[in-house]
Amino acid sequence: MSKAKRKAKADNRGPLQRLHDNEQVQRDQSYLSVITPEMDAKGCYSAESRGRRYFRLRNLDRLHRNGKLTYEQHQAGAWYRDQWEMGRYDSTRTMDLTRTERGSGAVGFSERIQDARDRWREARKQIPMRLVGFADRFLLHDEWPNPLQQRHRESNLSQLKEALNVLVVHLRL
Repeated sequence: MSKAKRKAKADNRGPLQRLHDNEQVQRDQSYLSVITPEMDAKGCYSAESRGRRYFRLRNLDRLHRNGKLTYEQHQAGAWYRDQWEMGRYDSTRTMDLTRTERGSGAVGFSERIQDARDRWREARKQIPMRLVGFADRFLLHDEWPNPLQQRHRESNLSQLKEALNVLVVHLRL
């Protein structure tokens, strides 16, 4: 049925319900002011017509939620990404982390960065060389290969599981 032939849906709400719904939409619209220009540039948040914001899940979280990855594999992948971010390899997070971590603890700020980099490099050495590029693209940059090619999907998932299993053994999870 074409759009022109469709009948418009009848609005069966009463005036009080309409007023309540409009107030709800106004409350939801207030969340739009929370999105900063940096968040908008990243593309993590999107506002729909209702004014709600939705956070885009990472592929690692999505695969774990769908039951394709175990809890240990998910934790190993998240640890790998967190160490990379704490090591300041991701320059977009530098300002946020410097505000939160400055002056806390006995260990200096640059020493913690170096420790995180050492832990990340040691874990990266454990991943087989043929899987390092794929694992880095997936875990660090959240890039999943072309999902339209069904025949390669299972191969990509098995490669990811192999790399994550190596990290699980390295971390003794």
